[in-house]
Amino acid sequence: MVPCRERCCSCARQVYLHDIAMICSMDNNVYHSTCLGISNKCAYELIDQGDWTCPSCMRGMFPFYDHDVEREVAAAKTTYCVACKKLISPLKHVRITCSICKFIVHKTCSTLNICTTCPQR
Repeated sequence: MVPCRERCCSCARQVYLHDIAMICSMDNNVYHSTCLGISNKCAYELIDQGDWTCPSCMRGMFPFYDHDVEREVAAAKTTYCVACKKLISPLKHVRITCSICKFIVHKTCSTLNICTTCPQR
């Protein structure tokens, strides 16, 4: 149970009794589950397990905690295929780097890891 008038460490707004609150088992900081991007179902499961560690404490324990997340975000940025000029979706398409010109292309726009429009082909 969250004490009355606690503030969320993410948004600094008050955490009310009707809010789904996550309490860090290491530093007792309180967060709204929505501020952490945790669904209601997942939040209730985490609360039932008892121990939950906030992102701040995780970063303190594991220096590379956000490393994979940053790489995924960078990979998800909008990229266009040099060969066909269409969007390369990280969720739908396999992309490669041309072994000659080093541009990113769809796998289908290449032959043996060389893009179909490579000037040095």
